[in-house]
Amino acid sequence: MKLSLGITVFGLSNISLHLTIASVPTNNILSKNEDIVNGSCTEDVGCAHCVNRNGNKEILYIDPADPTTYSMKWDEISPYVKKYYGGLGWTQKYWDKEEDPIGVNPYDVSWAELQPKQRSALEFFGWNQVDFTEFMVTGVASHDNPPNDCTKLWQELIPSEKNAAFDLGFNETTWHRVIPPPGTPFKPEKMRLSLPATEKFDFDYLAELDIDVEVCELDDNEGDDEFGCDKVISMKEFIKEVVEDDLDDHYLKYEDTDIFKDVIDKKIGSIVRQDFKSALKSQGMFLPEWEPINMDSRNWVLLVGADETYTRLHLDWDAFNFLWVLEGRKRIILIPNTGQYECKVYLKGHSCWPDIDIFNSELPPEAVVVELGPGEGVSIPYQSWHAVQNLDATIAYGFRIIY
Repeated sequence: MKLSLGITVFGLSNISLHLTIASVPTNNILSKNEDIVNGSCTEDVGCAHCVNRNGNKEILYIDPADPTTYSMKWDEISPYVKKYYGGLGWTQKYWDKEEDPIGVNPYDVSWAELQPKQRSALEFFGWNQVDFTEFMVTGVASHDNPPNDCTKLWQELIPSEKNAAFDLGFNETTWHRVIPPPGTPFKPEKMRLSLPATEKFDFDYLAELDIDVEVCELDDNEGDDEFGCDKVISMKEFIKEVVEDDLDDHYLKYEDTDIFKDVIDKKIGSIVRQDFKSALKSQGMFLPEWEPINMDSRNWVLLVGADETYTRLHLDWDAFNFLWVLEGRKRIILIPNTGQYECKVYLKGHSCWPDIDIFNSELPPEAVVVELGPGEGVSIPYQSWHAVQNLDATIAYGFRIIY
């Protein structure tokens, strides 16, 4: 996933912590009154953080780590968001402050609520109260000089760092690992899906766009594709090289919001989102609880790459994730998540990337391999491991609901 503002954060817990403000979903569905449903945000509704968007104030997210501005009780939260926070360890007693949140990841609570030994451990890793509090409020932290707890596998920690990790509540089996909530289904579903409006946005259409794009370099991946997305090229030149198979070490991957995706989002984003929404509704795959969400550029995905380009094995926290091929072919490897992989790049609440070359490894027996051609798509189960490889020059679109 590409984070806006070029910022990447590792090893942290709450989605409100890991994404930049622009990358956090607008949880209008959390509402307990009509003002919030309509996207307005007033002081008397007790919302945690508000943003100005198109001249209107909207709720950005509800943050349990900000007790001074948070008022909504556990039973008032929608099932949609309660599922997400429950997966992070929150319970009714923790959320409503009836008990200390000792079962919650320490990066998911405020500095004041941390146990003394947890604060000491964070200070050892390089955090201080000012930086931690600012990080809680803004959700932004630079990866130029991250604290030492953010970037290492367990085996890379020195003894004193392991002791600090123990004080934070982690051990070898829980450090940088993700296990879905109990009962999370693993049922990837392949289907043909008609997207007549989106079908127009093919290679020919993209090749005529007079815009620049930012593409990712495969050889520059250090465990995930967050870091190498800094090559700027004209869309026309990029599409030409992809189709002619002259650019098999770069690919275009627009998922979260950034200045490059914003340009094309203004041209086709609303059409793609509505096309997916209508088609998925016809299949019974768009849930009623998602209706109040104000869809924006984060809810659709554009993926373009030459033969043999790929996305490494990872998992996401998307509530719903659907991948659809317009032209070309893709091979998708999906693996049920039992917490079997430790993540090298770890953005809890966003994505998690093991240091595994799954394309050149023996697949576990429970793995599912799906090949998609034009007009075909697949739903990717919540928090399941998946990797994607292009078998031809391919253009694909995706639709997702993000917590």
